[in-house]
Amino acid sequence: MGEEGGVRARLERALAPLGPAPGAWTYRALAVGGSAHRTYLVERPDGQWVVKMRSDVVGPRLDVEGEARATALAAAAGLAPRVVAHDAAAGTLVIEYLPDARSWTVRDARRDDNVVRLAALLRRLHALPPELPPYALARVAESYVRRAGTPTPRAARRAIELDARARRFEARHPPTVFCHNDLAASNVLDAGDALVLIDFEYAVSSGPILDLAGAAMMNGYDAHARGRLIEAYYGGAPAPFDAAELDETVRMLRLLAWFWAGANARGPASPRLYARLRRQIGAVLDAEE
Repeated sequence: MGEEGGVRARLERALAPLGPAPGAWTYRALAVGGSAHRTYLVERPDGQWVVKMRSDVVGPRLDVEGEARATALAAAAGLAPRVVAHDAAAGTLVIEYLPDARSWTVRDARRDDNVVRLAALLRRLHALPPELPPYALARVAESYVRRAGTPTPRAARRAIELDARARRFEARHPPTVFCHNDLAASNVLDAGDALVLIDFEYAVSSGPILDLAGAAMMNGYDAHARGRLIEAYYGGAPAPFDAAELDETVRMLRLLAWFWAGANARGPASPRLYARLRRQIGAVLDAEE
């Protein structure tokens, strides 16, 4: 069976809970930002669905069962597409297709009005029961550093810095809320009157600053956008941290992402993609140092 036949067979298995297709059906790959996952839109006479196939990305993630539960919890609050089916053994998750929604670009994420909308979305997400694993940031950081391989002097310095920042973060921000923890623009779907989130596999229980800093880091927010995000999230009330602490958390997450990309550049899932991503993140770190 060729690669195309293998994909079709996996899609057919993923959609088996819906029953046999009442006629011919087609599928096409969807662009999902920088992810190495394979995501497909399946169109059958009885409906359209999105099927996500897990890849061998390095790093602690929810398993398929956990991702399905987290997505379903968010969906029940109107914050994610509905889960249709999942198959832990096959590594697939099926969610409803939202034909009127489109993924944000980084440019969308940086618009002032969308920064405010994202803050409102995160407030609702963070109000969900935090029934997720606590984010053991120092342990995660250590695993990425180790898997990234033999360090250069620069990598060694960054590893020491990341460890110190991760330990301070854990002491300062206990796991109190449901965090998405992967707020790339492409994981935000805009239906015009509402925003929803996809890809909950990295969801954790942590402090709200994790998602605020993650959104800022992954979408290149400048000082104005970061301040606007904090102001909108806390509704003008005093935040439990200042702009400097948010900046420090952004720096920590950028270091974490650099080692994560390095670990995956040595793994089986699209190593060239992750090597390129590491170079991009490294250029930003270089400019900061």
